[in-house]
Amino acid sequence: MLTAFDNHISFIQPIKEEVKQYVREHWAEFQGAEWFTKGLIANIPDDFIPDDQLEELGGENRPRRRRSSVVESVREFLQN
Repeated sequence: MLTAFDNHISFIQPIKEEVKQYVREHWAEFQGAEWFTKGLIANIPDDFIPDDQLEELGGENRPRRRRSSVVESVREFLQN
């Protein structure tokens, strides 16, 4: 998890769908773990987070998320 989301998202591009599925399936297990910090959660793209958990992260409780540059956004869009 740390390796996947402490680096640029392109780092996991070849296995993106597998990582996404794994994170969504194991999200509940991660909660409460020492390494599962707000900083790490802020680096996880929304589509990797289960929908119900994404809603819970909304509002004041949501960790600040890094904004992607326009170039990164366009590059990711073209790759999907």
